[in-house]
Amino acid sequence: MDKLLERHAFTINPQDNGGEQLIIITEVYDNGNNKNNVYLNQEIQLCSYCNSASFNLITAALTPEKLRQLANELDSMISKHTKV
Repeated sequence: MDKLLERHAFTINPQDNGGEQLIIITEVYDNGNNKNNVYLNQEIQLCSYCNSASFNLITAALTPEKLRQLANELDSMISKHTKV
């Protein structure tokens, strides 16, 4: 069985205090085959009061590079429609 090394949870909208939150969970695992052979799994959770839904991404689809790309694209889109 693979060993869980670390678990990180990031809440997109912490101000909602559990009412309706979107959480990205990233887990780092060691498969035990090699000294530095680790892999990531991610899960997206939507919590809405008594209900919740989870999406397991199996790997790390939301990498720092992809999140930076998303941030840059959103900045570009917003700046086109914002008066300075």
